[in-house]
Amino acid sequence: MKKRIKLFYFFLYVSGVLTGLLLFLAYHFIQNKFSLNQNILVKKIVKIDDKDWTNADLPNDLILEYTNIENNIYNAEKRFADHLALRIILAKEQKKNFDKNYIPSLFDLVKFNQATEEDALNYYNKMMKEHGANVFAGQGFDKLKIQIQFQLNYEKMNLISEQKISELISNKKYTTYINQPLGDPLLFDVSVFPKRGNMNTNISLISIIDFTNPKSIDLENKIEDIYKKYGGKINFINIPYTANLDSQSGYFAKGAFCAQEQGNDKYWDYSRKVLAQIAKNSSNENLKSDEIKKKVISIAGNTKIEIKNFSTCLESRKINDTLISVQNKLYSTNGFKGSPTLYINKRELNFSMNELESRIKNEIN
Repeated sequence: MKKRIKLFYFFLYVSGVLTGLLLFLAYHFIQNKFSLNQNILVKKIVKIDDKDWTNADLPNDLILEYTNIENNIYNAEKRFADHLALRIILAKEQKKNFDKNYIPSLFDLVKFNQATEEDALNYYNKMMKEHGANVFAGQGFDKLKIQIQFQLNYEKMNLISEQKISELISNKKYTTYINQPLGDPLLFDVSVFPKRGNMNTNISLISIIDFTNPKSIDLENKIEDIYKKYGGKINFINIPYTANLDSQSGYFAKGAFCAQEQGNDKYWDYSRKVLAQIAKNSSNENLKSDEIKKKVISIAGNTKIEIKNFSTCLESRKINDTLISVQNKLYSTNGFKGSPTLYINKRELNFSMNELESRIKNEIN
């Protein structure tokens, strides 16, 4: 009986390893097939009538589906890498032989009290009591006990492995080279927001900013550097955001959309003036509403914005509704945590600005 259980474990384990390896190889085949660089931002998917369709050409429903596929592949590949590291480290600690031809299995490396026939019977009876006689399709315990013992042992092994992997990661015992995909997507039309640069490119850099947030100011300064280098090859989009419509932040955001109504160039001029003003003088949330409006209009007056129309817009219900609409869209976006947030091709950026510039350089060259 013990021999049968061991063989069952062995074949199931080999099957799991082969599945993980196939996913690993398939993912890298796709990466190499569709791109020339692992860090590439735009991945070719299919070619139809001499047109390449990329991950940057997808409508919202397909962006979400593509994101889910990428995340599933990443999670499978990451799990494979973590378990590979665990087996190698444990084998090394236990002074067991291992090389590229053989690495001991986790069942050889992790010792725990394996499930007994009594444990399996207790589980069987518990499931029958909770879910009824049909839970096992009418099969008796004698036919299922080996499978139940395996399931209980697998769950124990999985729990112990995950705990050990967490310890290894926190102690920085290994490094994985599995690249995490970009984050959650923006599932609404971003083309209506202020834009500059190359409108026909397939690389879009979307920043969500609060004009009074120091981190937003810092982000915009870094994006400005990227714009100066790659403005002719990237589409830059701003989404002005505020959590409070009646605050100084809210009025600067209203002013931003009122400036955009007179043209994208007016928006960027206004945006630069506001960011410079806020960077020079810390925001004062104690200002009264009329004082804030005067401040916003004063900054707009230092641009080529037509002030009469701007002032009327600033007081309008329409501009309030615009900001509320932006809030609703962002709050319904999975993973949105406020400003500043940066997206590349409608996917949230989850790596550093330095790495972003490196990837952009790889992409456009």
